[in-house]
Amino acid sequence: MFKYYLFLISISLLLLLPTGASHAEEAEKTEKVVVTGYGVNIDKAKENAIRNAVEQVIGIYVTSDTIVKNSQLVKDEILSFSGGYVTETKVISQKKDNDGLNIVQIEATVVSTKLRRKLESLNIAVKKVDGGSLFGESFSKIDAQRNGSEVLGKILAKYPQAAYKIEVGKLEIISTDQNKNTAKITIPLTIRWDDAFIDELKDVSSRVAKEEIKMADLVKFRDDYLYDTAKAKKARLLCFSRKAVIKGKRADVCEMIETDLLKNAFSKARIDEKNMFLSDAGGIPKLSFLIYFKDKDNDVIDSTTWIYGDKWDDSANMSKQNVVEDNSIGTLYSYFNFPLSFWYNQSHALLLTDGVYKKTIETEVDIESLRNAASVEVQIGK
Repeated sequence: MFKYYLFLISISLLLLLPTGASHAEEAEKTEKVVVTGYGVNIDKAKENAIRNAVEQVIGIYVTSDTIVKNSQLVKDEILSFSGGYVTETKVISQKKDNDGLNIVQIEATVVSTKLRRKLESLNIAVKKVDGGSLFGESFSKIDAQRNGSEVLGKILAKYPQAAYKIEVGKLEIISTDQNKNTAKITIPLTIRWDDAFIDELKDVSSRVAKEEIKMADLVKFRDDYLYDTAKAKKARLLCFSRKAVIKGKRADVCEMIETDLLKNAFSKARIDEKNMFLSDAGGIPKLSFLIYFKDKDNDVIDSTTWIYGDKWDDSANMSKQNVVEDNSIGTLYSYFNFPLSFWYNQSHALLLTDGVYKKTIETEVDIESLRNAASVEVQIGK
């Protein structure tokens, strides 16, 4: 039996739940990362690698927008003293390129809690990182094939039930049938990505990625990557972006994840690939929205099902997301897998992190059931 995440929307009343948190003294925590550094000699290359390690861990706690706004502060106050946050380093490889530049790859242990406290002392807003969540799971990219697939599988297994936030709008009766004693009604749904799901997925994918490309050129990917089936067999692209960045034909970040690692993640988490983005299963994938009408005692009195993907529907396309398409982008966004997930084919995914997908469902309900309905509950099924 699948565990469903329930989104209960009262027809007559919205319940606002206050939240709060208390913070206790926390033990020091570390993150292990594998990074590459460059320098005129080995020592300089190691220093550069350590700096890159600290910068990578900063990305766990601070959004890219915040880093840009505070770039000079981060550079002067944190990155200039990177060694103070790194407790151990292990050289994995070192070599020189054709120009004599030294290249060193290290595994660095960064004291993440110390780094976070420094960020907070500089009044740089940090994301809350729950030690019990996937953010708290530290593993090295050197073990990505073994450990990375397992951690990636954990977050992917949360799709689709934990991936979206759903709001139900005002129901309207558009017609009645006295002979059948039924009413035809419309149910407006508003679907967004769940921020916690996106944050976890971004964090885990960046750790297991073969390569990470920030401010990725989407047109270049279309021309150089998406049409190359040989490349697609080796790695999949998982990109995250906001509308404003996509308008400039770029994505905030793209992670290149090895196909074997992804397949292993599906297998370990027992995920049916055809029900996932980043799938090469073919066809139009479907997503079930189960809608229950409940009475004041919370008992189900009627139900209906809406299948996303059951019929071709362009209401989710990029132009409807206020992202203007032009000839230079062409078919880049013409195919969409699931709500707010786009790309030319199913093997790759571009997640529109600030997108809003709206759909009004039309269904027939027993009049007596509708009269006694006190709330509508929406469940997402696999």
